[in-house]
Amino acid sequence: MAQGQDAISLHNSPRTAVKPSTGVWILHLRPAFCCRSWKMLSRPLPWFCGVAAWFAVLFFLSSRPMPHMPGPEIPHMDKIMHATYFMLGSTMLYMGVRLRNPDRPWWHASLIAIGFCALVGLSDEFHQDFVPGRSGNDPYDWMADVLGGFLASGLGALIYSWVGVKRLVAAPISR
Repeated sequence: MAQGQDAISLHNSPRTAVKPSTGVWILHLRPAFCCRSWKMLSRPLPWFCGVAAWFAVLFFLSSRPMPHMPGPEIPHMDKIMHATYFMLGSTMLYMGVRLRNPDRPWWHASLIAIGFCALVGLSDEFHQDFVPGRSGNDPYDWMADVLGGFLASGLGALIYSWVGVKRLVAAPISR
């Protein structure tokens, strides 16, 4: 069997049944926006580059004094911002790890994402301790960072099920 005959194709028209020379019917699925960006998202390198950019922005933001937020004071808003930002970075890492080795169990990528958040959050809190106008070594900020890692495991699994769909093997279509 030629390579690609038993996998879902993202390049043919949607919902088309084709009978290859092997006699197996294959359903070709394609999202509406199927193009180069779809292929790009199914590779690990863009996700790892996103993590590097995320880390650079984190370092930049942590090196500046905390700005005053306009509007009403929302209790624990900084914890929400920590958890959300770390969830985004950790989701990108989760995706990169899962796409790099799809045979690895999902929980390996989850542990890596959570550990990443714990270590980066710890180093970020240490770094903020030396920045004027910032308070570092806040254990609740670190816990919010780790919570972002846990949330990233769920979000990453959802995105992986969507982006990694081309890696699935198609089942024969019965008539």
